[in-house]
Amino acid sequence: MMRTEWKTRLLLCLMYLSGQSIAFAGDADMSFPFPEFVPSDLQAPSAMAPMPDHADLDFVRRNYSAWGVSCEINAKVTPVADAMLRLEVSTPCQRGGRVDVVWSHVSASFLTSVTGVLDVTLPALEAQTTVRLRFENGTQIEKTGVHEDAEDFERVAITWRGNSHASLIALPLGRSGFRRDGQKLQLGDRRITDGTRSEIYSIRPTFDRTYGVRLHVEVSPNKDNCGTQQTFNAVQKAAQGGLVAIPVSFQLPDCGGGQSVLVMENVLRDLAFERN
Repeated sequence: MMRTEWKTRLLLCLMYLSGQSIAFAGDADMSFPFPEFVPSDLQAPSAMAPMPDHADLDFVRRNYSAWGVSCEINAKVTPVADAMLRLEVSTPCQRGGRVDVVWSHVSASFLTSVTGVLDVTLPALEAQTTVRLRFENGTQIEKTGVHEDAEDFERVAITWRGNSHASLIALPLGRSGFRRDGQKLQLGDRRITDGTRSEIYSIRPTFDRTYGVRLHVEVSPNKDNCGTQQTFNAVQKAAQGGLVAIPVSFQLPDCGGGQSVLVMENVLRDLAFERN
């Protein structure tokens, strides 16, 4: 008898803890209604004041990466030393994605890192530079960078598409003969076979003497482009000021023709600096 009563009390306790109503058989009036337990995540929301129609619901529309980071693309352009512009891009949802960058008639294609970051330095060809970015998903962003020191440099560039290997050849000449002046920088990722690449030659002239820089372009044919028609853009300051982009078309030698380098002179205007 005591064992049966003990089991009954245990059953009542379990029913009480689970929030069930308890009724005794044979007596419909004898019941102990307890509130039914409902998990908090299933409960209906409490009444709230109606939200105005113009309320900002960005938190509903925003997409997030697998790591819980917002997919919003961020980019900024910062002036740094030697009339360069640092471009910083963050694309958490386009990791390893392609970014096409265009500025001052120059263009280059890049790939973001495994975390969706691109950090690259661009030579400023103008005091005020508009940098345009285009991403694989079609998103386009435009940023502006200002660098007054750009006027202190003389810069020329060539831009081409594909895996052709082009190079700017700069031969500084003066009364004392050859001098190792200026620097070259090539931009663009070779892994993007249909992307754009650029090479920029920069020199900060000194006016303690009269000298010049002879410029020409060399293109090396390879098995992928030999015998084909190619085009590149030559970018340079015009004599009267302002940048100009000149499209140059040419035919590469046939495969097995024995010519390893195609040299193009008079594509770019030679640079001249007069002593003050």
